[in-house]
Amino acid sequence: MRLFATEDPKKVDALYQQSEWNKIIQLLAKKPVQEYDDVRLLNDLAVAYHQLQKFDQALAVCEHIAKLEPNPDLARQQTELTPRYMRYHAIMGEVLYRKGEMDQALDIFTRLKVVGTRFSDKYYYSGRIHTKKGDYRMALFEFKGMIDNVPGRIRDALRGLSELIAASPAQADAYAQLYRGCQQSGKLDEYLSRYKKEMAEAPGALPPAFKVASLLFHKGDKAGAEKILSSLKPKDNKEKGWLELIRGDWALADKGTPGAMTCYQAAEALLPAGDLVLIERLEDLLRRPDAGPDIRRKLAKLAEAGGDSERASRHLEALVAALPADAEAKNALGRVLRAIMSAAFAANDLEKAGGAADRLTRYFPQDTEAAAQAQQIREVLQSRRKEELEKILSAGRIVPSRAAQAHYELAQLERTSGGSAEVILSHLQKAAVERSPVRADALREMSRIHLEKGTFDVAESVLDILFTLKLVEENRLEWGYDAAEAFDAKGQRKPAQKYYAMVAAADAGFRDAAAKVQALTQALQAAPQAAAPAAPAGPVDPLQFLSRRYDGIVELGRGAMGVVYKARDKILDRQVAIKMILGDLGKDPEALGRFITEAQSAAALEHPGIITIYDIRTDDPMFIVMEFVDGKSLGDLVAGRKLPVAQFTKLAVRICEPLAFAHQAQVIHRDLKPDNIMVTKNGGVKVADFGLARKGGGSGMTQVGQVMGTPFYMSPEQIRGGAVDGRSDLYALGIMFYELLTGSVPFKEGDIAYLHMHEEPPKLSLKNPEISKQLEDIILKCLKKTPEERYPSVDELLEALKALG
Repeated sequence: MRLFATEDPKKVDALYQQSEWNKIIQLLAKKPVQEYDDVRLLNDLAVAYHQLQKFDQALAVCEHIAKLEPNPDLARQQTELTPRYMRYHAIMGEVLYRKGEMDQALDIFTRLKVVGTRFSDKYYYSGRIHTKKGDYRMALFEFKGMIDNVPGRIRDALRGLSELIAASPAQADAYAQLYRGCQQSGKLDEYLSRYKKEMAEAPGALPPAFKVASLLFHKGDKAGAEKILSSLKPKDNKEKGWLELIRGDWALADKGTPGAMTCYQAAEALLPAGDLVLIERLEDLLRRPDAGPDIRRKLAKLAEAGGDSERASRHLEALVAALPADAEAKNALGRVLRAIMSAAFAANDLEKAGGAADRLTRYFPQDTEAAAQAQQIREVLQSRRKEELEKILSAGRIVPSRAAQAHYELAQLERTSGGSAEVILSHLQKAAVERSPVRADALREMSRIHLEKGTFDVAESVLDILFTLKLVEENRLEWGYDAAEAFDAKGQRKPAQKYYAMVAAADAGFRDAAAKVQALTQALQAAPQAAAPAAPAGPVDPLQFLSRRYDGIVELGRGAMGVVYKARDKILDRQVAIKMILGDLGKDPEALGRFITEAQSAAALEHPGIITIYDIRTDDPMFIVMEFVDGKSLGDLVAGRKLPVAQFTKLAVRICEPLAFAHQAQVIHRDLKPDNIMVTKNGGVKVADFGLARKGGGSGMTQVGQVMGTPFYMSPEQIRGGAVDGRSDLYALGIMFYELLTGSVPFKEGDIAYLHMHEEPPKLSLKNPEISKQLEDIILKCLKKTPEERYPSVDELLEALKALG
C-alpha cells in the first residue's frame, strides 16, 4: 500500500480538519484520479466529494482505491491507515445503495463488521437493505445493533425500524426495539406524539397504530394500548391475525407462554398456512423454560403446511431426539424427508436429495429403498466432484495450497469409492507437499495405507516426517499413540516401541504409553525380532543408501563440502536436491557443525526467495534434502557479462528481499556470491547455501577469529576474523552488484584480502558509463570498509534500490 507520495499530506489534512471540501478537490484534481496510488489522499478526496453530494465522483474514487487494494485486510488497515482513512469503504457502500446495487453494498457493510462499532452506516444501510430484500429478521438485528452500539444515531435506527414496520407490520420484536430506542433517546413522549400524528393522518393504517399502541403498552398504559387495537377495523383475516399476534406479544410479557399461545392459536386460524411471522414467534418461544414439545410439534405442522419441508424436518428431528418413542413425530419426519428428496430430484439438486436420503437411512435403517438411493446419489456426486477437481487441476491455474487440498479431497473420494491404494497414495503425495494446509493429514493417511499394505519401513519414514511438523500437542500425542498401536497390532515391535516412547517422553501420563514402552522393551529383549541382513563391512555407499527412498538420482555438482544430486522422492513424489557431505568431511566435527548449522538456519526461514529445507540426516551418510530449483545459478547466467541497468535493478531487489527477511529473523548468510543465487526459468530468485549462516545474537558455531566465506566477496571484518553481522552480507551484496554491472569483481588479482581491507574499489562508471551516479553511490556505500559506514540494514538498501524507479 502506497501512502503519501507527491502531495503534501499536512496541507490536505489541514483542509480536511477545516472541512474545506472544495479546496481538497481543487488541490487533488490537478491530475486524473487514476494517476494516484496513495490510499490516504484518495480517501480524503472521496470524503470531499461525498460531503458535497457528488456521489458519482465519490464512487469513481472509491472504485479506483478498490483496484489498488482489491481484497483489503480491514483489520490490518485499521492499524496501518487508522479508521480516518478507511471512510471510503462506507462511502462506496452508501453510494452503491443509492444506485440500487444492494448486494454489492451489503457485501461492503458486512466486511466492515471486522472493525467493531466504527462506521455506523454499516448498521443503518445493512438494515435498510435487508428490509428491501424482505429479510426482516436480519434487518431487526442490524437496527438493534445500532441502538446498542451507536447511541448518537438512535434517530436513524428508529427511522429504519419504522421502514421495517411499514413493510412487515407484525414483525416479532420490532415494537420492543422501537420502545427501547425511543426510551434511550430520552424523547419517548416526543416520538409518541409524532406517531400519534401519523396515526391521525392515516386513519385505519396498522403500522402507526401498532407503534402507538405498543409504546403505550411498554409505558404501562395497557388499557390505552388495547383501546387502540380494539378501535382498528382490519380489512381481512390477515390483518385480524396480526392484531392477535400483537396481543400475543403483550400476553407473553404479562402471563408467559400459555397466555401468548392462546392469542397465537387465534392468529393461526386467521393467517395463511405457514405464515412466517407466526412461525418466528413460536420459534422464539422455544427458548423459554416453560415451552413444551407441543410448540415444536405445531411448528413442524405449520412449516409443512406452508411448504417449508426443511424447517419442518429440523423441528421433527429435534422432537424425535427428545421423544424417541413418539411414533407420530417419526412418521411425520419420514414423510417430510421423502418430500425433500422428491423435490430435490425434481430440481436436479442431487446434494440435497442425497442429504435427505442419508437422513432417511439414519432414522429408518430398514428402508432399503432409501439406502439404495442414498448410495446411488453418493456415487454420482463423488463422480461429479472428482471430475470437477480433476478439471481444476488440469487447467493449471490454481495456487499450490488449493491444489494440495484438491488432491487430498480426491484421495478421500477414491478411498470411499474403493479406489486402488496406488491412486490414493499418488494424490496424498501431492497433498503432502511443503506448506500444504493438509500436509499433516495427508502424511497420516499415507502412513495408514502403507501399514495396511505391509510396507512398514515406508510407513515409518512417512511418520517420521509427520512428527517433525509443528503439530498441536494433543494431535502429536494422539497420532503418536495411534501409530504405535497400529505397528504393535502388525507385530512391528521396534517402531511401536519408538512411537510409544515419543509419546511417553512428551507426556509420561498419556494413557498407558509409558507402560507400553516398558512391556515392549522387555519383549524385545526376551525375543528380539528377526534381525535385518547385516550391513556389509566398510563405508556405506551413499547412492545405494539414497536409492531406498529416492530414484532418478543425478549428480549436479561438487563443492568443497560435498556433492549435490537431483532426485525424486518416491514417498512424496517430488523433485528434490540432495546435498551430501563427503566422507572425510563428515568425520570433521567442525564440518559437521557447519552442515547442521546450514540446515537449521535455512529450515527456520520460510520465504519464497529462500530454498526450502525438507529433511536432514546426520548419521552416515550425512545429507540435506532441499527444494530443487529448476534454473541456473546467477554466476552461470552472467559469466562475466554486464547486465543492463534496468534488468540489474529488478534483479537486485529480488535478491535483497529474501535476504532482508533472513536478517529480520537474525540469520546472517556469510557466503553470498553469484553461485549461491539461483534464478528460476520464470525469472524468480532463490537464495541458497546458508552453509556459513549463523543466528545473529547467538554464540553460533563460528566464532571471532575464524575466517569463513569466499575471498572475492568477503568483508574486511570477515577477513580479519572479527565479529560479523548483517552489514557483512551488505558488503558481499555490494561486491556481487559491482560484478553484475561491470562484468568483474572490484578486486580479482594480487593480495585479495589486503585489497578488501585497505583499497577503495574503482568507480563503477569507469567500467560501465550507463551507471547513474545515484546507483553508483548506493553500491559504493555497501562497499565501505567499516560496517558503520554502510547501510544499517538490507531493508534500507532495498528502499534505496526501489527509489531508483
